[in-house]
Amino acid sequence: ALDADVPRDAEWEERAFMVNLLCETFAAASNIIFVRTRQQLQFLANAFHADAPGSAFTLELGRFKSSGGPRVLIATDACGRGIDVQGVAVVINFELPTQFDMGTRHAAVEKYIQRAGRSGRFGRAGVCITVVSKNEERDLQWLSRSIGLSIPALTDAMCESLPGYGQPTPIVEATAAVA
Repeated sequence: ALDADVPRDAEWEERAFMVNLLCETFAAASNIIFVRTRQQLQFLANAFHADAPGSAFTLELGRFKSSGGPRVLIATDACGRGIDVQGVAVVINFELPTQFDMGTRHAAVEKYIQRAGRSGRFGRAGVCITVVSKNEERDLQWLSRSIGLSIPALTDAMCESLPGYGQPTPIVEATAAVA
Protein backbone atom coordinates (compact mmCIF):
# COMPACT_ATOMS: atom_id res chain seq x y z
CA ALA A 1 0.00 0.00 0.00
CA LEU A 2 1.11 3.53 -0.70
CA ASP A 3 1.50 6.30 1.85
CA ALA A 4 -1.76 8.30 2.09
CA ASP A 5 0.17 11.55 2.58
CA VAL A 6 1.98 11.44 -0.78
CA PRO A 7 1.02 14.45 -2.96
CA ARG A 8 -0.94 13.51 -6.12
CA ASP A 9 1.90 14.50 -8.50
CA ALA A 10 4.33 12.21 -6.65
CA GLU A 11 1.80 9.38 -6.31
CA TRP A 12 2.28 8.18 -9.89
CA GLU A 13 6.04 8.06 -9.36
CA GLU A 14 5.59 5.95 -6.24
CA ARG A 15 3.13 3.66 -8.05
CA ALA A 16 5.55 3.35 -10.99
CA PHE A 17 8.32 2.35 -8.57
CA MET A 18 6.06 -0.38 -7.11
CA VAL A 19 5.00 -1.57 -10.57
CA ASN A 20 8.63 -1.80 -11.68
CA LEU A 21 9.48 -3.90 -8.60
CA LEU A 22 6.56 -6.19 -9.37
CA CYS A 23 7.68 -6.58 -13.00
CA GLU A 24 11.19 -7.49 -11.79
CA THR A 25 9.78 -9.95 -9.24
CA PHE A 26 7.51 -11.65 -11.78
CA ALA A 27 9.92 -11.55 -14.71
CA ALA A 28 9.61 -15.27 -15.54
CA ALA A 29 6.39 -14.64 -17.45
CA SER A 30 4.69 -11.97 -19.51
CA ASN A 31 2.97 -9.18 -17.57
CA ILE A 32 0.30 -6.64 -18.43
CA ILE A 33 0.11 -3.32 -16.61
CA PHE A 34 -3.34 -1.76 -16.78
CA VAL A 35 -3.81 1.98 -16.40
CA ARG A 36 -7.01 4.00 -16.23
CA THR A 37 -6.05 7.00 -18.40
CA ARG A 38 -3.97 7.83 -21.45
CA GLN A 39 -1.95 10.24 -19.27
CA GLN A 40 -0.98 7.32 -17.02
CA LEU A 41 -0.12 5.26 -20.10
CA GLN A 42 2.20 7.98 -21.39
CA PHE A 43 3.70 8.53 -17.92
CA LEU A 44 4.63 4.83 -17.60
CA ALA A 45 5.83 4.65 -21.20
CA ASN A 46 8.26 7.48 -20.45
CA ALA A 47 9.25 6.14 -17.02
CA PHE A 48 10.02 2.65 -18.35
CA HIS A 49 11.37 3.71 -21.77
CA ALA A 50 8.71 1.58 -23.45
CA ASP A 51 9.53 0.47 -26.97
CA ALA A 52 13.15 1.62 -26.70
CA PRO A 53 15.68 -0.95 -27.95
CA GLY A 54 16.15 -3.62 -25.29
CA SER A 55 13.26 -2.40 -23.12
CA ALA A 56 11.12 -5.05 -21.43
CA PHE A 57 8.11 -2.69 -21.80
CA THR A 58 5.93 -1.95 -24.81
CA LEU A 59 2.71 -0.18 -25.74
CA GLU A 60 2.27 -2.29 -28.88
CA LEU A 61 0.22 -5.48 -28.65
CA GLY A 62 1.87 -6.91 -31.77
CA ARG A 63 5.37 -6.54 -30.29
CA PHE A 64 4.15 -8.00 -26.99
CA LYS A 65 2.76 -11.08 -28.74
CA SER A 66 5.89 -11.67 -30.81
CA SER A 67 8.36 -14.31 -29.73
CA GLY A 68 11.35 -12.72 -28.04
CA GLY A 69 9.63 -9.33 -27.86
CA PRO A 70 9.06 -7.18 -24.78
CA ARG A 71 7.53 -9.14 -21.89
CA VAL A 72 5.51 -6.29 -20.32
CA LEU A 73 2.58 -4.60 -22.06
CA ILE A 74 1.29 -1.28 -20.75
CA ALA A 75 -2.39 -0.97 -21.70
CA THR A 76 -5.65 0.84 -21.07
CA ASP A 77 -8.97 -0.95 -20.58
CA ALA A 78 -9.82 -0.24 -24.23
CA CYS A 79 -6.87 -2.37 -25.35
CA GLY A 80 -7.55 -5.01 -22.70
CA ARG A 81 -10.53 -6.54 -24.43
CA GLY A 82 -8.41 -7.54 -27.43
CA ILE A 83 -5.64 -9.22 -25.46
CA ASP A 84 -5.68 -12.99 -25.90
CA VAL A 85 -2.12 -14.02 -25.10
CA GLN A 86 -1.21 -17.44 -23.66
CA GLY A 87 1.87 -16.56 -21.62
CA VAL A 88 0.44 -13.77 -19.46
CA ALA A 89 0.78 -14.85 -15.83
CA VAL A 90 0.56 -11.48 -14.08
CA VAL A 91 -1.81 -8.54 -14.46
CA ILE A 92 -0.80 -5.44 -12.54
CA ASN A 93 -3.31 -2.67 -11.98
CA PHE A 94 -1.51 0.68 -11.73
CA GLU A 95 -4.44 1.74 -9.56
CA LEU A 96 -7.79 0.31 -8.60
CA PRO A 97 -10.10 0.36 -11.63
CA THR A 98 -12.91 2.82 -10.98
CA GLN A 99 -16.10 4.15 -12.48
CA PHE A 100 -18.43 7.06 -11.78
CA ASP A 101 -21.95 6.37 -10.61
CA MET A 102 -24.25 9.32 -9.84
CA GLY A 103 -21.26 11.63 -9.45
CA THR A 104 -19.37 9.30 -7.10
CA ARG A 105 -16.20 7.46 -8.06
CA HIS A 106 -15.97 3.88 -6.79
CA ALA A 107 -14.30 0.55 -7.57
CA ALA A 108 -15.43 -1.00 -10.84
CA VAL A 109 -16.19 -4.70 -10.46
CA GLU A 110 -16.56 -5.46 -14.17
CA LYS A 111 -13.34 -3.66 -15.10
CA TYR A 112 -11.45 -5.49 -12.35
CA ILE A 113 -12.74 -8.88 -13.52
CA GLN A 114 -12.01 -8.00 -17.17
CA ARG A 115 -8.43 -7.02 -16.33
CA ALA A 116 -7.81 -10.01 -14.04
CA GLY A 117 -9.14 -12.31 -16.75
CA ARG A 118 -6.23 -11.44 -19.04
CA SER A 119 -3.91 -13.53 -16.82
CA GLY A 120 -3.85 -17.29 -16.55
CA ARG A 121 -5.69 -17.88 -19.80
CA PHE A 122 -5.91 -21.19 -21.63
CA GLY A 123 -5.82 -23.24 -18.42
CA ARG A 124 -2.68 -21.64 -17.05
CA ALA A 125 -2.22 -20.12 -13.60
CA GLY A 126 -2.40 -16.35 -13.24
CA VAL A 127 -2.48 -13.61 -10.67
CA CYS A 128 -3.85 -10.07 -10.55
CA ILE A 129 -2.03 -7.51 -8.40
CA THR A 130 -3.40 -4.04 -7.71
CA VAL A 131 -1.31 -1.17 -6.36
CA VAL A 132 -3.49 0.68 -3.87
CA SER A 133 -3.05 3.71 -1.62
CA LYS A 134 -4.27 3.88 1.96
CA ASN A 135 -7.16 5.98 0.62
CA GLU A 136 -8.23 3.11 -1.67
CA GLU A 137 -8.21 0.32 0.92
CA ARG A 138 -11.92 0.72 1.70
CA ASP A 139 -12.76 0.52 -2.02
CA LEU A 140 -10.59 -2.60 -2.31
CA GLN A 141 -12.46 -4.23 0.58
CA TRP A 142 -15.78 -3.33 -1.08
CA LEU A 143 -14.53 -4.83 -4.35
CA SER A 144 -13.45 -8.01 -2.59
CA ARG A 145 -16.91 -8.43 -1.05
CA SER A 146 -18.60 -7.63 -4.37
CA ILE A 147 -16.75 -10.31 -6.32
CA GLY A 148 -16.86 -12.79 -3.45
CA LEU A 149 -13.11 -13.36 -3.38
CA SER A 150 -10.47 -12.56 -0.83
CA ILE A 151 -7.96 -10.00 -2.11
CA PRO A 152 -5.07 -10.31 0.35
CA ALA A 153 -2.17 -7.92 0.71
CA LEU A 154 0.85 -9.21 -1.21
CA THR A 155 3.74 -10.30 0.99
CA ASP A 156 7.29 -11.28 0.11
CA ALA A 157 6.59 -14.80 1.38
CA MET A 158 3.70 -15.18 -1.12
CA CYS A 159 5.67 -14.15 -4.18
CA GLU A 160 7.69 -17.34 -4.67
CA SER A 161 4.52 -19.43 -4.91
CA LEU A 162 2.83 -17.20 -7.51
CA PRO A 163 2.99 -17.74 -11.28
CA GLY A 164 5.64 -15.76 -13.11
CA TYR A 165 7.97 -15.45 -10.11
CA GLY A 166 11.65 -15.38 -11.00
CA GLN A 167 14.01 -14.25 -13.68
CA PRO A 168 13.13 -14.17 -17.37
CA THR A 169 13.97 -17.24 -19.41
CA PRO A 170 16.93 -16.35 -21.61
CA ILE A 171 16.40 -16.53 -25.34
CA VAL A 172 18.74 -19.21 -26.64
CA GLU A 173 19.66 -18.99 -30.28
CA ALA A 174 20.48 -22.22 -32.02
CA THR A 175 23.70 -22.28 -33.99
CA ALA A 176 24.67 -24.75 -36.64
CA ALA A 177 28.16 -26.06 -37.12
CA VAL A 178 29.42 -26.13 -40.65
CA ALA A 179 31.54 -29.15 -41.41
